[in-house]
Amino acid sequence: MTDRYREFTGRTFISHKHLMWAVIILVSAAVGVSSLFLKPIIFIALAGLAIGIVLLIRYPFVGLLLYMVTFVIRPGEMFPALDALSLERIIGIGVLLAAILAHKKRYGTFNLPHDFPFIMLLAFWVVIIVSWSVAFEPERTRQSAEDFLKLIVFYMIIVYTIDTKAKFNIFMGLFVALMFREAFLSFRDYYGGGAIYRMGIARATGRGSFGSGANTLAATLAFTLPFILAFLKLYKNKIWRLAMLGMLFLFLLMIVNTGSRGGLLATLTIVGVTVWYTNYRVVGAIGAVVFLIGAWILLPDQYRGRYETLVSGGDVNEVSTGRVAIWENGLRIWQEHPFLGCGSGCFAPASGSGEYGPEIFMSPHSLYIQLLAEVGTLGFLTWFTFLAGVFHQVLTTRRRMRAPPDDPELEHWYEVFKQAFVASMLAMLVNGFTGHNLMRFNWYMYAGLIGAMSAVYLKTRVADKLGVAATDDVEIKPEAIEETGR
Repeated sequence: MTDRYREFTGRTFISHKHLMWAVIILVSAAVGVSSLFLKPIIFIALAGLAIGIVLLIRYPFVGLLLYMVTFVIRPGEMFPALDALSLERIIGIGVLLAAILAHKKRYGTFNLPHDFPFIMLLAFWVVIIVSWSVAFEPERTRQSAEDFLKLIVFYMIIVYTIDTKAKFNIFMGLFVALMFREAFLSFRDYYGGGAIYRMGIARATGRGSFGSGANTLAATLAFTLPFILAFLKLYKNKIWRLAMLGMLFLFLLMIVNTGSRGGLLATLTIVGVTVWYTNYRVVGAIGAVVFLIGAWILLPDQYRGRYETLVSGGDVNEVSTGRVAIWENGLRIWQEHPFLGCGSGCFAPASGSGEYGPEIFMSPHSLYIQLLAEVGTLGFLTWFTFLAGVFHQVLTTRRRMRAPPDDPELEHWYEVFKQAFVASMLAMLVNGFTGHNLMRFNWYMYAGLIGAMSAVYLKTRVADKLGVAATDDVEIKPEAIEETGR
């Protein structure tokens, strides 16, 4: 009796296999019932999200690429049914957690990025939060703080996941490809009869909130030009170079078709910086002038007239939709609130209230006015200190290695992308005179990429001298860099 009892109690009634099939049946039933109430696209998105989560847990860098695609394409705008899923937010948080865990597993410790630009990035976020206390419309400042936190997360993901030259090149290639998609869609819409007629000209525009508006599209394409040139310098394959030249022509064509004067100034800035970095500056300058004269002659009359207003004088307010009046309102807001401004994101309602001049409910149309008016002198100084740190990092990283370089390919790689970042950021500063690009992702993505690129460069230079491979899971301390760089 005892033996039979023991045999009975030892029998397995529910095995792991039974549980697996039970879960499959229950999930299938739940999906079947839900399909009566939800759109099929949601199930496709959930399935893709599940696959993406598995990939990003195993490969955080793949998660970064997925996040970048989601950030640009905005599936929630293409398919409104997906908006409730908040894919961008879910993927961003997931990738960040996966990157943190991967970093902890590789190096045994977890540290926040401790470089100076990141510290100032956090400081500026604190300024935004503090400006909430004096915000003209607190809800707008709350949303602004949330949006800026997303940019900080983007920065952190890049720094944690891009740790090799190959990953850096893949990410930059994806970035250029996504911007090419924006240019191509705009080209197709514009020449397919989808131009928007404003200010007396036909203007090309982008799609969705990422590239909407002629000025936004022009800026997006202009800021990408230096990286097309970087890939043109980096790879010598003839087919590849023809593809890059074709892409370059498409970008320039669509920038012209936007009729954006800010986009034109940004493009001219990039031309100037590119010529400055050439070995033959005089020849390069002459070639650039000849090209620009030829392009001006071929330019359609409607765009030539538009761009002539940059130097023709006249009523600036008339040709710029009251821009000077907007700037005057912004300066009055700053004079009234010199320390913290009217709150991040609150320029339009403050300007439109009538308390600071004409009732103009519009964005500031200037990075510099936007900073002064929305976050005051404290925010202005904090943000430009952050930007100065980014420039300092990209320009001085190679100088930290005083020992002679022994890897020409690495030196060339760093130099071409350094030039691209400098050209693009200077173009953004020029564009900032007429565009409110404070929250534009490029600033913070570039900061993260420069941090990652500098770390890869230094680790590759130092690793060989320390007797380790650059791909080894070894965290090289700053003091080691200083010591071996002599």
